[in-house]
Amino acid sequence: MQPEFLGEWITEGRIIHVRTPGLDHCQPAVIVRHWGGGVINALVFRDGSNDREEDWLKPLDGALVVWRTSIVHQSQAGDDEHSWHFPERPPAGWPERIEEEVLA
Repeated sequence: MQPEFLGEWITEGRIIHVRTPGLDHCQPAVIVRHWGGGVINALVFRDGSNDREEDWLKPLDGALVVWRTSIVHQSQAGDDEHSWHFPERPPAGWPERIEEEVLA
């Protein structure tokens, strides 16, 4: 999906995933500003100190929420750049499958 088609879906307050080079997982974030062209500012939620990357993550008052500006959509990002994407959809049959398989 190219950023020009994402405009109506990119709204302040929407939950996204942010990919940080050097981490083996994405981090949840909330969009706080859309600059156009798929470029956003976001508040990123870290799991803990093991998610800290000194040259990128700057804690706000020691909290596990960090400010990140000018994050590009994954379709525009290089391998060494921070990027964002919408969360993956749950597998088919969810949550019914959880009720049948996990909670039974």
